[in-house]
Amino acid sequence: MSDFKNFNTTYFEFLEFIRIKSNENKGFIKFYKKNKILKKTNIKYIIKFWYSHITIPYYNNIINNDFDYFLNKDYSDEINLVENEYKNNLMDSINFLKNNNVSDDDKEKFYNFVKNITIYSNNYFKKQ
Repeated sequence: MSDFKNFNTTYFEFLEFIRIKSNENKGFIKFYKKNKILKKTNIKYIIKFWYSHITIPYYNNIINNDFDYFLNKDYSDEINLVENEYKNNLMDSINFLKNNNVSDDDKEKFYNFVKNITIYSNNYFKKQ
């Protein structure tokens, strides 16, 4: 399977994982549905967005499994770049990882999704 297809498959598996773990959070459900629409209308937007906002700035941290960086990071700059309706979703995702009630297994799954999606986006754009 191509990196592009792997990216999309894994990305939507990741969203489904978060949807379930967020206890059907209404804000996240709205984000999830918008991504499903994007998948049908402008599928390349998602990989481009991930690559420019996640892969480029954080590739080394992600590949080196430096997830403590993300747990301790101040996200003020990132929050200001996100549309108002998604600010809570970003913070919910960050807090999910910081939450002591989240199992180590779920944190590991979360990290693996992020790492794999990042690798697929990087590989896709390196081939372009």
